[in-house]
Amino acid sequence: MENLKESNRINQTVPGNGSGQSISPALFKRTLLVIATTILCNISFAQLNERYHELIEDAENLSEKGKYYKSGQKYSEAFIISENNPLSFVDRYRAAKAWIRAGETDSAFVQLFIFSHEIFSKETINNATILGLYSYYDHILSDTNLRSLHTDGRWDEVLETMKKNKEKVDDRLDMGMVLLLEPIFEEDQACRGLAMKAEEEFGRNSEEWLLAFKIMREKDSIHLVIVENILNERGWPGPEVIGYTGNLCLWLVIQHSDKETQEKYIQMMRDAVEKGNARSDELALLEDRLALRQGRKQIYGSQLGYDPEKGKTTYVSPLIDPDNVDIRRAGVGLNTLQEYLSENYGMNWNAKRYKKKLPEIEEIDERLKAFIEP
Repeated sequence: MENLKESNRINQTVPGNGSGQSISPALFKRTLLVIATTILCNISFAQLNERYHELIEDAENLSEKGKYYKSGQKYSEAFIISENNPLSFVDRYRAAKAWIRAGETDSAFVQLFIFSHEIFSKETINNATILGLYSYYDHILSDTNLRSLHTDGRWDEVLETMKKNKEKVDDRLDMGMVLLLEPIFEEDQACRGLAMKAEEEFGRNSEEWLLAFKIMREKDSIHLVIVENILNERGWPGPEVIGYTGNLCLWLVIQHSDKETQEKYIQMMRDAVEKGNARSDELALLEDRLALRQGRKQIYGSQLGYDPEKGKTTYVSPLIDPDNVDIRRAGVGLNTLQEYLSENYGMNWNAKRYKKKLPEIEEIDERLKAFIEP
């Protein structure tokens, strides 16, 4: 009843504004209207954004099935309802490739013209993520999916626009650090690719895999020296300084380092996420890895246990509050745990079953020391 009394009292006496004066009923009503309108607008935007991603997912699925014309149509439908989505330029690039495969050259160029003009427009150039993707100019030159357009006169116009935009962005980046970090990123991924290939062909702990793993760890040590120098001298620079790949490289090197190094720099990355200089989804993976190394349960379910007897990744390493893991994952920009497991490991997620097996998983984890993917 106390809440009802408070509600009735508001109708009779409008609260003060903190300066000793009462707010007029008309102003109070207008304030409530503004708040309500803002809430409704936010809900509407969220619904449109959700619908946008649903359509993009439909378009990608159609493209994977070889239904390129229908895929292009789905992309176009998505662009209509969410024209100003900050990352729609990436989807426009994919849409162009769908139209090419559908034999619709004109539609492909429509998307490429929008892509090339908007990717570094005045409105988006301050967006750190978009700014970091300056290397799309190099990518578009080597993308074999676009080869059929090279003889069309419009292709040169697309390239010229992309080149000019890349030059603008290069002026804003610390190219010294960009050129230092990008080869590290490429080497990091190449070494892990070789280790994975050796594991697939010869098995883990084979002579070939052990050699690839040794080389990978040696490279990790060299990379860490360079990255630590940057972090100690410059902090976490962010993509507006070192580009998207450079920023990704910083995280990867720390993610692939030892526990002590991760403990040293995790707070720096947390602060960088708060400032918009690092990504929350990447931080989540570092949080999980470090938690397990410190003997705690992981938060987001990103780390999996490797069973040497079965020769494969078989379970999600100990996880807190399994029922709400997808809420936590969504909060940092990760997809659902089911999507993550099925897409990457061919596994399924069932929170109820996981909770029942958790004591067994913890026992296995302790026995095997839960191999953390390097």
